[in-house]
Amino acid sequence: MRRAPSLILCILVLACTASPRDSFQRQRRSNRPAATPNILVIVTDDQTVGTWNAMPQTDHRIVQRGVDFAHAFASNPMCCPSRAAILTGGFSTHSGVYSNGGPYGGMRAFNENGDEQRSLGALLDPTYETAIFGKYLNGYAAYARSGLTRGYEPPGWDEWQVQYENNGAYYDYRLNVNGRIVHYGHAPKDYSPEVIGGRLRDWLDPSDGDGRDPSQPFFAMYTPFAPHGPPTPSARYGDDRRFANMPAFTSPALNEADVSDKPTYIRNLPLLGPKRLASDQVAQRRPLEALYSVDRQIGLTLDLLKQQRVLHNTMIVVLSDNGTSMGEHRWTYKLVPYERSIGVPMAIRFDPLTRSPRVERRQLVTTADVFSTVMAVARPGWTPDWPVDGVSLAGLLARPQPQPIRPAVLLQNLFLDRLGQVDVPTYCGIRTRRWKYVVYSPTPAEPALVDGRQDVELYDLRHDPYELHNIAGDRPLVAQRLRSELQKLCRPTPPGWSVRW
Repeated sequence: MRRAPSLILCILVLACTASPRDSFQRQRRSNRPAATPNILVIVTDDQTVGTWNAMPQTDHRIVQRGVDFAHAFASNPMCCPSRAAILTGGFSTHSGVYSNGGPYGGMRAFNENGDEQRSLGALLDPTYETAIFGKYLNGYAAYARSGLTRGYEPPGWDEWQVQYENNGAYYDYRLNVNGRIVHYGHAPKDYSPEVIGGRLRDWLDPSDGDGRDPSQPFFAMYTPFAPHGPPTPSARYGDDRRFANMPAFTSPALNEADVSDKPTYIRNLPLLGPKRLASDQVAQRRPLEALYSVDRQIGLTLDLLKQQRVLHNTMIVVLSDNGTSMGEHRWTYKLVPYERSIGVPMAIRFDPLTRSPRVERRQLVTTADVFSTVMAVARPGWTPDWPVDGVSLAGLLARPQPQPIRPAVLLQNLFLDRLGQVDVPTYCGIRTRRWKYVVYSPTPAEPALVDGRQDVELYDLRHDPYELHNIAGDRPLVAQRLRSELQKLCRPTPPGWSVRW
């Protein structure tokens, strides 16, 4: 492991500006310097908003002791693009990662665009012990074998314990442990969120000589493959029998009857039948059960940090990479620009700045802001010499910010053939506090997804939070204004974009 002298900071209260390059600023100074903060980032997989109650340890010990960001979004609601944003602070337009696979997605795009040299691991390695445990990027194993080396480890990570798969798995998987491939089977003890959580705690505990270097602060990521579908809870502790009496999911948009105002690909979807709706209701229990299994690992990790007396000086960020629609507008998956798909749960606890009870911030924040927040706390005053879309949330931890940290969030997605499943066309969109405007571009590989030259959606989220009424034709001036703003945000446009602004 690489070692460097500990840094010393004076940290009590943070300030936030509206600049995307907001730095970690000091408002008050203490006569006694505080130790450099540790950082733990927890990324769940496909967790929807409104599910903290399935994670009692996380809710009680992080959300209720910190800041809950109620309006957090994934710019591109897909695993790999969002994880690229967390690691580099760049939306797809800057990371070059537009999807989970293909020439513009997955591990291949991340590596070939030079993102690994701009990731949190590489940037923090000189002064932090860096580690990642769990899922990395889609296509990791295949690209490592074909384009790199079998046990490939990206630069900057002192500890690399990542699922050596093209996505992830709960059982029957491989783990790349610092270049050594370890196989796990299908026994209850092989449940990957638990295996990876245990390995994280083994590394955090330096008492046996095999863990982290205690003379350095740590930056660690815990990224379990849960509750990604098919969601699988741990049977070891009976988690697969929880939430049996949970109420059925309801929404005015669930199985929307009239989708005549929706884009072509949604209009082509049939109504969900009674059997499908019934099975979906039962299936919605499984992600909560899987989250409960993850929550146990988070609680055990917090126990260890408390025992080591470093919890008070550790910033803990917990979020999902993207959400998942639950049958709204007849759609059951992610990728789409609707609220349930782009929305993510996100909370931060950092005891020097956050206090009980829970504080809710309603600023527009994104998964890319994790990068900028971590860098602001770990390396105050650092500024990138490349485009970064993330904004530091450090100031929002201590106090509300009257001015918006950003006026809007860019939404984007690149068509990816899902091999026989319903596809989503390429789109660019803009989400403000009130409005959402989305433009869909024809897809050469599947032109029937878009009607003519483009499909357009406009929603007034203040009066229509469930996105039931597309008013693009009724509010032409609003649509024109948002289109002009979107043209500036969506640069460069996704590959193959054919819409004329």
